[in-house]
Amino acid sequence: MKINEIFTKEALSPDEDKLIDLQSALTRARSITKGGKYLGSDVIDIMVKIQGLAEELGIDESEFNYAENQVREAQNSLESAIYGLEEPFADAISSLQNKIDDEEMDRQDAEWERERQEDQRDREQQQSDLE
Repeated sequence: MKINEIFTKEALSPDEDKLIDLQSALTRARSITKGGKYLGSDVIDIMVKIQGLAEELGIDESEFNYAENQVREAQNSLESAIYGLEEPFADAISSLQNKIDDEEMDRQDAEWERERQEDQRDREQQQSDLE
């Protein structure tokens, strides 16, 4: 069941319906990408095992500094890229929300203009009734 099916019988526009679906998708995407933060433990395990192997053979730890820094940088880049997978959902939400807001403003402007014209007609009618 989609989240928008839970709402009351108040009719949602197709855009509002899609917005709810996109917001739900972003939540799911964040849940999926959350797994990216656990990649670090695998990387640390690998580096610790390599350091242990090097220690067993008497290889100086400093020999691995450059390679370990490259691994850490690559890990950070990978984590950032994984979290970047959420951005298209957030961008789609923002764009659609802006569209909905613009349409609402247009509706309000049109309603205001209708009321202004009605008021103008009423004033003109009152003026002609007085003459």
